Amino acid sequence: MKQLAQLLVQHAPTGAVGYRLGEQFRIEGRRAELWFYPPSDRPFIRHDGKLVHRPYFLLRPFEPPVVPISGPYGVEYMGTDGTKFPMVLALAAGVLVEAGPHEVRIEDGERE
Repeated sequence: MKQLAQLLVQHAPTGAVGYRLGEQFRIEGRRAELWFYPPSDRPFIRHDGKLVHRPYFLLRPFEPPVVPISGPYGVEYMGTDGTKFPMVLALAAGVLVEAGPHEVRIEDGERE
């Protein structure tokens, strides 16, 4: 987790306070869709088990992500007002993330 924190903080654009992670998942009977964690429209469980309604995980202090499945995820940096920053080319291939200590479903994210 320390390496992920260093990577995300190192490449954060000026003004970014948080990040969210996105990946394409196929849910049975549907086409592959892009899902983001945490969702922006409702509370979402955090690494410490608390439900928080904030559309991003914090960069400082670093807040470990919670995702449904371990694997590569795209990174979207966010400003305090929910502004999305352009993709950071250094992270274009995504980052490897381990599923957290709390079980979440793919559908717990936000579909885009």
